[in-house]
Amino acid sequence: MRKIKIHIFIIAVLSLNFSGSVVFSQRTVLKAGIAKTDITPIENLYMGGYDENCRSDPSNGSFGNIYIRALVFDDSITRVAFVEVDIVSFPQDNYVPIRQLISSKTGIPFENILLGCTHNHAAPYPDEKNIKSDWSKQLNNKLVLTVKKAVADLEPIKIGGGTGRS
Repeated sequence: MRKIKIHIFIIAVLSLNFSGSVVFSQRTVLKAGIAKTDITPIENLYMGGYDENCRSDPSNGSFGNIYIRALVFDDSITRVAFVEVDIVSFPQDNYVPIRQLISSKTGIPFENILLGCTHNHAAPYPDEKNIKSDWSKQLNNKLVLTVKKAVADLEPIKIGGGTGRS
């Protein structure tokens, strides 16, 4: 009787494993790629987040560099890009066109592109005050370039977790 119960148990377990339940392959490889592009202007530009009462003049130099950073994940099914820019923000109407541009130039789906800013008030703002600057004219191309570099950098990664004390 004990052998029959063991056989029934084994058959039940095997039937659960092969009854159409979702099984994730150990062969799926998660890849990640990173890239960073310097966008420090060489021209004096208007800083972001200031009104005319606070700061009405353009910058008078730079102290440190500002960057675009991209992190791309790819699991051979889905590709996702996280893009962060060291500026206060983009004008509200620019986020969708920039994501559409990145998508069209990289093949990453529009909805899989997260575009953010570090909210840096010590950086230029890409608005009408700076629109004719070389910096503004090159910004979108540098966004696309950074994501393309992150895609080119894709390599297998492992994800882990843990706890610790400090």
